[in-house]
Amino acid sequence: MLLENQVYNRSICKFVNDKSIQWNDFKNKRFLISGATGLIGATLVNSILVANQKYDINCQLYLLVRNIKKAELLFGKLNNIKYIECKDIKKISPFNEKIDYVVHTVSKTASKDFVELPVETIMTNILGTQNMLEIAKKNHAHKFVYLSTMEVYGVCNDEKKVLESEEIRCRTDETRNSYPLSKMLAENLCNSYSSEFGIDTCILRLTQTFGPGVEYHDGRVFAEFARCIVENRNITLKTQGKTKRSYLYTTDAVSAILKVISSDNFQNR
Repeated sequence: MLLENQVYNRSICKFVNDKSIQWNDFKNKRFLISGATGLIGATLVNSILVANQKYDINCQLYLLVRNIKKAELLFGKLNNIKYIECKDIKKISPFNEKIDYVVHTVSKTASKDFVELPVETIMTNILGTQNMLEIAKKNHAHKFVYLSTMEVYGVCNDEKKVLESEEIRCRTDETRNSYPLSKMLAENLCNSYSSEFGIDTCILRLTQTFGPGVEYHDGRVFAEFARCIVENRNITLKTQGKTKRSYLYTTDAVSAILKVISSDNFQNR
């Protein structure tokens, strides 16, 4: 299990001990989490599991996963976890359980897919989000959190801070933009469900996330650098090395998710 890894466990426990999270707000609550075995999803799940033990909050977790056996290896077989197998987020079986919160994390994340599988990227983001919103609507979920991306702002060529009010700068004639443009439409879908059906929705535009739990062969640059260190290889730059990015630590992302869920001031934002 992931929590058996000392580095991972230390990161999760440090976060759970953080007094800025009001864990008692989640006592006896039920979460439906899509993409539960992904980097952010798994960090959220394990944080809640540790908090269950430390604070006796008795959260129930419904985990939407592609492979139940893999999920059981990551989290174990626990009474407060129910695994729901979903091979394709675009085709979800009927779900009829009382739930309080829906956290939708599923998305294509490999940059090469945005170019080589743009239609799949678009449909995963749009249909997957609609399916999760329908579950939230039919099961009267209290709140719905959608994980979007900083890429909706397009390419930022300067170092000034980007505000939510910034004009969106994504060209529709570039295939690579299948990812940010479909994320934007999924955001609008969340806002539309909130407006039409009264669902409390919140959108988090995350930057690139890193931290313990990243798969060893992850193709992103920070993972490649880490592999070079572990394998005692030289780090080879394939560019001039001048690119600047904003990175987000995994437990910081989970902190944001939990704080907007426990806040009464985030509807349709």
